[in-house]
Amino acid sequence: MCANVLFSLKPRSHAARKIVNLYANSHFVAVRDGEQFLDLGLYKSGAADETACCIVTMGRAGDIAMPVEWRAISKTHCAFLAEADNQGIMFVDTSSTASCQAYGDDNSRKLLSRGLRQVGGSSCRLRRIEIEVDQRNKAEFDIVGRYPSAQLASALQAWREAELLRHPNMADTLPLPAIDEYANARQAADDEVPSLIDAADAARFVLQGDPI
Repeated sequence: MCANVLFSLKPRSHAARKIVNLYANSHFVAVRDGEQFLDLGLYKSGAADETACCIVTMGRAGDIAMPVEWRAISKTHCAFLAEADNQGIMFVDTSSTASCQAYGDDNSRKLLSRGLRQVGGSSCRLRRIEIEVDQRNKAEFDIVGRYPSAQLASALQAWREAELLRHPNMADTLPLPAIDEYANARQAADDEVPSLIDAADAARFVLQGDPI
């Protein structure tokens, strides 16, 4: 069974567009109506995920790579996880700096606490995420859902059962520039962020359909 796109990230700031334009992320990029998106759900996450719930990580050594010169960014800075019961998708801040923010339906900010324990309602609908790169720059993305709430559970179950593609920088193929960039990100990271992501440690900040 092939996987389908679960949701997309649409860049809305210069820093976000820099992430989208990294060669290491080119396999995520789709262009619709002249605008770039990161389509998520097609590739198997490289996270050490005990519960097979990690859709994608972001960071200097994440599934979605971030520039290695962004020293305030952890190697695994944040992630999107599927709920164990498939009723929603969680956004978690796994950074050492607690620098992520999330915004809901009414554009109100949903405060995320440091590490894996977030603050948020059990049915919050995420509209936008914000990652602080430094004191002057933030990577901001709009969330574009692909399934209405009534169809999200079945879509997530199909995602779990699908044979997901491997990231090009994980494949046993000829070396590509992206592989070197990914390896350098791992070596350059000097933070102590745990590489294992366990959904049981995260508060239920659930991102449901329309958009996710």
